[in-house]
Amino acid sequence: MAELKQFFPSVQPWASGCPDPVVLNAIRESVRLICDEVPVWRVDNTLALIGGITDYEIEVPAGSELVTVESLRQRDSKDLMNLWHLKGNNLVIPVDYTGSKVVLTELVLIVRPSMTATEIPDECLTAISHVAPYGARWQLLDIPGQKWSDPLNAEKNRQLFYQKLSALRGEVMHKGNRHRLQRAADPLA
Repeated sequence: MAELKQFFPSVQPWASGCPDPVVLNAIRESVRLICDEVPVWRVDNTLALIGGITDYEIEVPAGSELVTVESLRQRDSKDLMNLWHLKGNNLVIPVDYTGSKVVLTELVLIVRPSMTATEIPDECLTAISHVAPYGARWQLLDIPGQKWSDPLNAEKNRQLFYQKLSALRGEVMHKGNRHRLQRAADPLA
């Protein structure tokens, strides 16, 4: 796991005099926004569906919150289960997926840091390291009435944040599609 404080050198010089907890919160909010928009923090999970039960609470790693379920499939099956929805942190499925038996399923969850998180996975940090500082700078520079406030630079960082976020989204989607195409072409997959 990587600490969010690793972004401090890319953010603090822009908001000189800003207290560390405020900087950390801006970094966290930037990372949360990225994770809401781009599936950079994925978690594999297994869930036993039991006949007659349709509502299941999904567990996520400590320090994270569920954004969505990217995929749900029965173990030993290539086919995705499509008839489900989320209600908060609960997965709701129709009874006919299980009948009266127990069915093991594999889920891929998309998560984001919780409001109190101080760490994210190393691979997530690597994926977002060129985007998150712009979001944190934008938020800090946009706080009115502070000695570090700078609306013009806040707007520039906001624009750069969204440009880099869009590029990251395209990059992640391209990698995901390439991976799906490779799996589809593999007769043993």
